[in-house]
Amino acid sequence: MKNLFPLFITLLCMACPSGEEPTSENDTETEENGGGSTPCASDSDCGLWGACVQGVCAEGATDGATEGTTEGSADGDTDGSTDGDTDGSTDGDIDGSTDGSTDGDTDGSTDGDTDGSTDGNTDGSTDGSSSGDVNLALTASAEASEEWSTTWSAEKAIDGDMTTYWSTADDLVSATFTVTLSETKMINKIILNCGDYPMKSFELLVSNDGSQYVSIGQYDTLANEDKTIEFTAQNASHVRLDSITADPGPAWTVASIYELEIYEAQ
Repeated sequence: MKNLFPLFITLLCMACPSGEEPTSENDTETEENGGGSTPCASDSDCGLWGACVQGVCAEGATDGATEGTTEGSADGDTDGSTDGDTDGSTDGDIDGSTDGSTDGDTDGSTDGDTDGSTDGNTDGSTDGSSSGDVNLALTASAEASEEWSTTWSAEKAIDGDMTTYWSTADDLVSATFTVTLSETKMINKIILNCGDYPMKSFELLVSNDGSQYVSIGQYDTLANEDKTIEFTAQNASHVRLDSITADPGPAWTVASIYELEIYEAQ
C-alpha cells in the first residue's frame, strides 16, 4: 500500500486543469467568509480595528467587540459611579450635616443657654435680693400704754395686715408703744405706716434687755405714707416708740399704727 500512494497522487494531478491545485475545505470556508481577507497569526497583523479570527483578519468581530465593550462599560461606569457618588454623598453630607448641626447647635445652645441662664439668674437673684429682708416684727409681740379697744389692740400693728391697726384712746396726751423681738438681733431699719391718724411726734428707742433704752431720734409721720427710718446697726431685743402725740382731729384726737416693720442689718 505504501508504494501505491505516490502513484495515486500523480494520477490525480494529471486530471487537474493546468496551473490549478486541489482545494481544501479550509480554502473553501475562507472564500465563503469573505475571500480576499488578510491572513494573520495574531491581532497585531490586522491593524488598529482588526482581530485575528481563525487565521484571518475579521473587521466585523473587531468592531462589535470594541463598540460593545467600550460603550457599555464607559456608559455604565461613568454614569453609574458619577451619579451615585456625586449626588448621594454631596446631597447627604451637605443637607444632613449643615441642616442638622446648624439648627441643632444654634437653636439648642442659644435657647438653652440664653433663656435658661438669663431667666434663672435674673429672676432668681433679683427676686431673692428684693424679698431677702425679713420683717422681724411678724414673729414679735407688742404692747401699748393705751388702746381704743381690743379691736384696735397693739398686736394689730404687727400682724402684716394693713386693714387692721392699733389706735390710742381719744384725747391723746402721750402714749408708748413697745415691740419685743423673739430674739436679740442687730437691727438698723424700721418702717411705719399710720394710716388716717398720723403721729405728730414720737421718740424712737432700742434696748437689748428691755430696761435700758438708747434713743435713735425724734420723728413724725404723715397720713397714709410709709415712714422709713434707717440708723446705725444696734443690738436690740426691744423697739419702743415713746412720747407719742397727735394733732387734734375734727372728731377725736388719736394716733395709730397700721403696720410697724423691723429689719435686721445685712
